[in-house]
Amino acid sequence: MKGIWYRKPSRLSSAIYWLMGPLGRAANHVDWRFGRPFGTTPADLQALREHTVPGSVVLTHTDYNLLNKVCIPGRWEHAAMVVNKDHVIEATGKGVHVTSFEDLLSHCDDICILEPTFASPAMMDKAVDYAMAQLGKPYDFEFDYQLEGGQAFYCSELVWSSYDNACKPLVAPFQPGYIMGQYTLAPQNIYDSEYWTRVYASKETT
Repeated sequence: MKGIWYRKPSRLSSAIYWLMGPLGRAANHVDWRFGRPFGTTPADLQALREHTVPGSVVLTHTDYNLLNKVCIPGRWEHAAMVVNKDHVIEATGKGVHVTSFEDLLSHCDDICILEPTFASPAMMDKAVDYAMAQLGKPYDFEFDYQLEGGQAFYCSELVWSSYDNACKPLVAPFQPGYIMGQYTLAPQNIYDSEYWTRVYASKETT
């Protein structure tokens, strides 16, 4: 995976990156599950209600999702932030919006719950407040991350920007990298980071 995705800018990576926006928009409208059931269970819903606090991050994996396969490296393809005991805020192709736990689980196959080791409960609340202030902003299909003045967000960018804002004047210790020549953060990067504690996983995955 790293040999394909994680590379510094080059002519090849720049060309592929240039195509990611159009490909992402097109793939966002393609459903190739063909009736296959999703893999989450009532135990996952119970875990969300019992093992999360505002600011917890939920990573999800979805089989048969063309947008994820085209644009997002790693097993964990989506990140959402817990708002309360019933809802997350997330950035999807529909933009930044609030989603119920049930709706989140209705279109993924397994989940992982993480909490930051670098942030206090007050910082976690502040991160949620920042994320909620971004409601309605569009999805960033170009994965063009900027710490300040974000007008569009991809899923892990929303988490990254929210915690970076909450930790000021310090810098939140995220570990972004080059993805097809673009310096950015994938959900898998959050999972791999030493600065997050895994509190629940629906499946034992890496």
